[in-house]
Amino acid sequence: SVATLKMKPWASLGVGFISFFMIPIAAVLLLLTVLGLPLAFLLAGLYLIVLYIARIPAIFWAGSTLFERSGKTVRAGWIWTAALAAYSVLTLVPFVGALLTLAVLCLGLGATAMTAGGYYRRGAA
Repeated sequence: SVATLKMKPWASLGVGFISFFMIPIAAVLLLLTVLGLPLAFLLAGLYLIVLYIARIPAIFWAGSTLFERSGKTVRAGWIWTAALAAYSVLTLVPFVGALLTLAVLCLGLGATAMTAGGYYRRGAA
């Protein structure tokens, strides 16, 4: 997912923004049918899990991009630590925090969806 963000950050943001709103709508529509009821609960559960996990590649990508632009070579663990600390502090700012969280969720969700889509399109097992 981080590689997808490095190659296509704007596409990841767009796919993530669309997915962020369309997946819950699809789950609600599935709730309207008897056969779709279990699928709706499955989709909603998976959506919540992916939303929680999707922040990881987006935060790591932001940190690695900032360190690359500064010209410093840093280990992945330090990149993750610095990026997560910066993200945690910035999300405490009232309006900026909400926008940052939405952007990070959309970036991560889009990158995850694009990576998974490419994985299955290639036919990898």
